[in-house]
Amino acid sequence: MTITQIQDEIINEFSLLDGDMEMTVFYIMELGQKLPEIKQSERTEDNIVKGCQSKVWMVARLENDRVYFEADSNTAITKGLVSLLIRIFNGQNPDENLKCKSLFYE
Repeated sequence: MTITQIQDEIINEFSLLDGDMEMTVFYIMELGQKLPEIKQSERTEDNIVKGCQSKVWMVARLENDRVYFEADSNTAITKGLVSLLIRIFNGQNPDENLKCKSLFYE
């Protein structure tokens, strides 16, 4: 799937919640629960995402011209938000990731 297709899929999923904030927060936390934890050895200062109030660890690797991410957080909501970013950008070409107009930023 392309980045745009994945984003459209996410937008559609959230639109089903019809603006219900409680359900939205619950759904985001549920997404975070599905995100695999990263290895304890990856929870290093070098892998912390700077600027987050919560702790977020992220690692990336390049395989066959595709970028693969793993991440974790110490808070449920943040972990859910991170899982959305991984869903969008994981397995994509680095150039596509860099030039993408994400639903998170433009």
